[in-house]
Amino acid sequence: MKAQLVFLPFCSPTFIPYHLCELAGYLMARGFKDIEILDLNIHLFNKQFGGLESYNRIVSGEWDNYMSDSYLVAEKWNVFQVELEQKLVKYLETGIDFPLEVDLNKLADIVCISWTFHHRGGASQFYSTMAFVKYIKEKCPEKIVILGGSYLNHIDKKQLMMMFPEIDYVLHRESEESLFCLLKQLAENSDVFAIPNLFYRNSGKIIKTEEVDNVLRGLVFEPNFDGIEINKYFNPSSVVSIQYKRGCDWNKCTFCSHNNMYFPSVDANKEGFIKKAEFLYGKGVNFLFLADQMITFDDVGFLNSVLAGKFYWACMIMPQEKITATVLEEMYQAGCRWICWGVESASPRILKLMKKPVVVEAAKRNIIDAHIAGIQNVVLMMQGFPSETEEDLALSMNFLKELRPYYYDNSLSPFHVCYGSEVQKNPEKFGIEELSSLVLYKNENGVLSSELYAYSPMKEIKEDDNNKRSIPFAEHMLIASSLFKKLGDVK
Repeated sequence: MKAQLVFLPFCSPTFIPYHLCELAGYLMARGFKDIEILDLNIHLFNKQFGGLESYNRIVSGEWDNYMSDSYLVAEKWNVFQVELEQKLVKYLETGIDFPLEVDLNKLADIVCISWTFHHRGGASQFYSTMAFVKYIKEKCPEKIVILGGSYLNHIDKKQLMMMFPEIDYVLHRESEESLFCLLKQLAENSDVFAIPNLFYRNSGKIIKTEEVDNVLRGLVFEPNFDGIEINKYFNPSSVVSIQYKRGCDWNKCTFCSHNNMYFPSVDANKEGFIKKAEFLYGKGVNFLFLADQMITFDDVGFLNSVLAGKFYWACMIMPQEKITATVLEEMYQAGCRWICWGVESASPRILKLMKKPVVVEAAKRNIIDAHIAGIQNVVLMMQGFPSETEEDLALSMNFLKELRPYYYDNSLSPFHVCYGSEVQKNPEKFGIEELSSLVLYKNENGVLSSELYAYSPMKEIKEDDNNKRSIPFAEHMLIASSLFKKLGDVK
């Protein structure tokens, strides 16, 4: 039996679904060979906008033109996405006029959908996934539909399968080995009840199997790009989001739910990472976004040795005392051009409630030292954490104002209660008396909708007019950062 790993709208057309290339490589290394990737997201954007050539000007010329053109393009894409999402909702309501172009003759026997992105208040893969599942089963009821991906770790899988009987299987947490076992059992027409990390149907009931960390973490393999055409993505040069380690070395922040999908182990497969980096470099990829939740001081030496001279790269770091000016200079020499700093707050009291071990003065030194080294900084901040006062917020705003010459952009995000976080599990500990629903539901028209987050409203903060905005596409931001020259002095 043939299987397809399907990536659906909506995600930026700059994004290469490299995670599926790794998954395909893993499955092939384990012995399941008949597999390919189908990226319907990029097919949609190329059909609608005519491909990369139409937007090449956003990555040429002066920086200011680059910025303004990027926002004009993003606005066009966003309008298109919202309009198409409305059509998807209408299809879910009526079952008429499925708006995506799909060649059913080219669909495999087993359709494995990667459900990865959800953005509150905007277009996402939410409705496209549900509409696609419904459409497949309506036209090709013999096809087997499997859902997986990080998004599923934030919702009730049993509820989802009850609402959508078209879904045959749902994978839970880290599950590439479980997917291999499932594909193998389906090909052999064998029982699946012993496969861990799986939801399946049996006699009208939805069964959840045991959660087991069964991934072969030491497996060394090359990614598989069958079905991926790199030149179709809207980048002047290919940018790949790759993980060195899974999970977070800290994993204690009370607001965070990203680790819902990961098992406790965060040990790196160094040999495997080297193999993948060599493969990507051989394919002409020179830009990497390290999608690890946090790079630590202990990671830097190895990453420098593997990436230097081959890649420009970006990463996310929690401010750390050990990340000195010398360390940042070495990172720059090894190709690091962009760091997202997870500061969150400049109030020691709020940081303590967050269980975030950030020392404010150390964070300042990190950002200044990175700027001097030639690395572009993005400062990640949060407003509205439970019990935050005007004084707490003022500390954060003053922090940003003081460091304004040393970072390119900041993200002052409103606090949300995320499903699976400590705040969501124990809201009373944080002074939250009532928490809005964090489940799937059907609205008055009978259409599936969701509230993945309970939102804590905060008054709008007017940002400094001199505060530049970063490019709306992470991939383009990384490419642009590589064009910056190291500063001779601090301005």
